[in-house]
Amino acid sequence: MSKPSTGRFYISRRIIVGEWIWANLKCIVCNLEIKDYEKKIYCPYCGSPSHRDHILEWVKIKSFCPYCNHKLSVKDLSSGG
Repeated sequence: MSKPSTGRFYISRRIIVGEWIWANLKCIVCNLEIKDYEKKIYCPYCGSPSHRDHILEWVKIKSFCPYCNHKLSVKDLSSGG
């Protein structure tokens, strides 16, 4: 008996309900794909990815995560990233 792939949600062994590609990360600030060679930072509270420069500028102006709305500082991102 084989186990289902990690990126799929199965109702039974033969019916695939959904499939996701977890490798394609999208920036929570600009909504563009984050390439492997680009610097990225994850929110320390919700784990949402973003381009490093984008989230640092966002937090300097807004002081919260654009995804989970948790209060953030540049220090929070520097220590977690």
